[in-house]
Amino acid sequence: MAPIARCLLLTTNVTLWTVGALLLSAGLLALLRPDLELSQAVLDDESGRPPAEVAGFYVVSGSLLLLIAMLGCGGSCGERYGWLVAYMCVLSLVTGALVVYLALQLNACVKEKVCTKSFDVHSRRHWSILVQSLAVFALLVTLCLAMLVCCKARARRGYLAVPL
Repeated sequence: MAPIARCLLLTTNVTLWTVGALLLSAGLLALLRPDLELSQAVLDDESGRPPAEVAGFYVVSGSLLLLIAMLGCGGSCGERYGWLVAYMCVLSLVTGALVVYLALQLNACVKEKVCTKSFDVHSRRHWSILVQSLAVFALLVTLCLAMLVCCKARARRGYLAVPL
């Protein structure tokens, strides 16, 4: 592998590990110790959403980034597929629960006549729910694509190439 490709791979993985670990730890800290000043800073997004919902988004996003970063580590694709299938099942359940929860929140918002029946461009709550759902979906798609491309590249060329 060329030195530039190695440098890019290392930089990408370090960045993904760092950001993923920060998001995951911020979410867990906010869930476990919401009284801390740091937790308050994480949970205060001015959208009116419950703190557990905001913290859950940080936990899911951080976990997905750490899984994407795992693709840059060594090991056979078979091992990686095994671990990632287990993680994907757990994260799919968590993401499904999050999407259902967000849909129920939006439905409650509509029933309470707080917002209109369509997307309200002036509602921070609507934007927050939309961005959160799209971010989790984008991370799941990125994880699946990265896993497939990495293992195909490794099988063809004999090394792991992260497509990010």
